[in-house]
Amino acid sequence: MPLGVTIPFSEAMRYMGSHNGVSKSDTTVKLMTEAIRSLELYSSPKYVSREFTLNTGAGNDMDSVISLGSFSVRSVSLARNLKGCTRAVLFAATIGPQADRLCKRAQLTSMAQAACYQAAGAAAIEALCDYINSNITRDYKADGFFTRPRFSPGYGDVSLEHQKDWFRELDITRNCGIELTDSLLMIPTKSVTAIIGLSPDDRESCSLSQSDMTACDLCDNSSTCAFTRKEQNI
Repeated sequence: MPLGVTIPFSEAMRYMGSHNGVSKSDTTVKLMTEAIRSLELYSSPKYVSREFTLNTGAGNDMDSVISLGSFSVRSVSLARNLKGCTRAVLFAATIGPQADRLCKRAQLTSMAQAACYQAAGAAAIEALCDYINSNITRDYKADGFFTRPRFSPGYGDVSLEHQKDWFRELDITRNCGIELTDSLLMIPTKSVTAIIGLSPDDRESCSLSQSDMTACDLCDNSSTCAFTRKEQNI
């Protein structure tokens, strides 16, 4: 089953670490091109989403507690992202197990090829999430709502423990075939959970399609992350 979106070559190379001195040799370019083609043709993407009413206010720090569905998140960075929002969409997405299978198989013969599958898979799930994000932005704009950049458990000060909340609220394993391990990792590994805020006011809107602000600008770890998009020219 085709992935349904194009995997940007530059993004795949970024995940390879090309901005940190990784060679862009003819061999690497060929292996990456093959990896991208394989994942675009043979992935099995799935996703699920659900809208929730968004509430804030609990505890002493009124702005840092966000409640939706059956759970609450105490987070300054997420509260900043969702400021002014009255609704939110939770979603989960995966490109399926193909990237993991190809990477594992390649590790037996070529670590360079395995690295390309790993990087192409990371770029693939981001491309799929961007596609989902753009559709949500388009659909809700028609209803007078504006979206914020997606935000995932594990980023900023949002605990990875909240993966359990996403899985429960969206029934992710049944709907997408994604398993959550005891260590809170997802299988297939090229899977994402996220929240997208919905605001009736576009004055603070900063969705990926409306601004050059990316998730890197909102992440507290962007200055030390090996994969940051900031100040790159790939």
